[in-house]
Order: sequence, then C-alpha cells, then structure tokens
Amino acid sequence: MVSFYISYIVLWAVVGVLFVAVFLLYRQCGALLFHDSSVRFQQGPETDHKMAPVYARDLHGLPVELGEGSGRFQFIFFASAKCRVCKEAIPSLQTFAATNETVTETVMICRGHENDVMNLSKTLVPALKVVHDSKGTIGRRLRIGTTPFALLVDCGGVVRGKGAPVSDREFAWFADRIQGTAMQGVDIGIHIPRRSNHAG
Repeated sequence: MVSFYISYIVLWAVVGVLFVAVFLLYRQCGALLFHDSSVRFQQGPETDHKMAPVYARDLHGLPVELGEGSGRFQFIFFASAKCRVCKEAIPSLQTFAATNETVTETVMICRGHENDVMNLSKTLVPALKVVHDSKGTIGRRLRIGTTPFALLVDCGGVVRGKGAPVSDREFAWFADRIQGTAMQGVDIGIHIPRRSNHAG
C-alpha cells in the first residue's frame, strides 16, 4: 500500500515537472514568434481595408472614435506604461502630434495601471489624446499584441500604414505618407520599422 502511494506521488511529481517544462517551452517559442518581424507586422487590421470602428473615451472623458473617418487622418499609437521602448518613442511621438495637428488626430492607446497612465499623460502635449486601455481590450479587438505599434488611418477610415516607430526618422515616414496621400492620393502600403517589445 505504501509503495502505491509513493508511486502515486512520484507520478504527479513527474506530471508537474512536465507541465513546467511545457510552459517554459511555450513561453520561449512565444517570445521568438513575437520577435520575428515577419510575424509581428502581420498584426493589426489589413492595410488598404477599412478599419472596424472602435469607440472609447480619453482621460478627460471625451469621446474618441477610431476609424470613423472624422475628416482628418488618425495616427493611433499603441503603448504600455511599463514598456521601455514605448517611453523612448514618446518625444518623437509628441513632435509628430504637434507638427501634424491640423491634418491628423493623434491618439495613444495605453495599457497599464491607471495611475501610471495618468502620470505619463501629464508630460504630454495637448495635441496627443490618451485613451487608457486597462485590459488591452482595444488592442485585442484590432489584433494588436505588441507595443509600440502604430496605425495610420485615412479620412475615410481606411488603414494606410502600420509599423513600430520609435525614432524621429520612423515617425517622419508616416508624416510623409500623410502629406503624399492627402495631396496626391498615393497608396502608402505597409511599413516595417525595426523595434518592438511584447506588450505586457
């Protein structure tokens, strides 16, 4: 009888070890997947297709309509309050928002604790709207799982570009496309800058 209980305990110990091993393997494969740019930049709505509209409220309680064709372009930047690379992108994002304010509505969808998001928003320019996406609901609805990540949506709600801008040069790529599309109707396609962290 004693040997039966010992065997039973050993069996469950083996099962436990296997469970931990599978979990660690899954986590490692997931990390490799999200750091593979060919996979990472497939996330989000398809370019040259109308984005499913999303309705939210900014930190001031004002309504924000994403993908609704508001008469201006929309630059939607997905971030996380704890994301280091996202914080590196903030200065360039603010410059982009202020410079393109007349033709583009810039919105930051930010995950994280409410206090962290509020504190981050206090340092931002007025041209940059902030939506607190506490549970990542908006990101999941638009099939976006990594930050930083951005969508460029035209006046008709059609996605005209996406990528993970961090530097001034990368944000300038989107600004050039806004000007080119607005003035000439150029199809700007998809952009794949170089850096992205897994949203956490």
